[in-house]
Amino acid sequence: MRCTWRAAGLAGLLILSSCRPDPPYYPIPEQQRPLTFSEATGLLPFIEMNAPEAPEHFVADISPVLEAGTWRWTGERPTLRLGASHIQRPKLVMDLAVPEVTFRDTGPVTVTIYINDQFFERVRYTTPGNKHFEAPVPRQLLEVAEETTLRMVVHPPWVAPTDGNRLGVILIRAGFVEQ
Repeated sequence: MRCTWRAAGLAGLLILSSCRPDPPYYPIPEQQRPLTFSEATGLLPFIEMNAPEAPEHFVADISPVLEAGTWRWTGERPTLRLGASHIQRPKLVMDLAVPEVTFRDTGPVTVTIYINDQFFERVRYTTPGNKHFEAPVPRQLLEVAEETTLRMVVHPPWVAPTDGNRLGVILIRAGFVEQ
């Protein structure tokens, strides 16, 4: 008899606990695509040299050949076009390398950076190897147009003795990110 009362009590509790009203309904918030590229131009604000869309961002002096699956040679004046006008607090980020093989002939290399044809920064690399650069960018430099031009001038470039080809640095990634 004792088990029957326990079973009946347990059944009663189950019935009472199952009579709750449905929780309030909240609609899913409206979904928006993140602003990872310029809506007007379709250009990314930051580009990895191994990205499939990277060549669409090249203006001048960047090799169409992807080396080792991650980087590209630049010439003396590599130039990119980027969609960065929507970034509120921009920071320029670049990863590049000064190859030891060219550094032996050129010595220290200076990279002068221009944003939309305005001087931005000059960086001198006194040793070969991988280099990381980042610096905040005044917002007004990007507001000039929908398309942002990022140009580097590499001095001195390495000049190939056989064909006179002028090489700058190895470019891995470059562009603008939110601070």
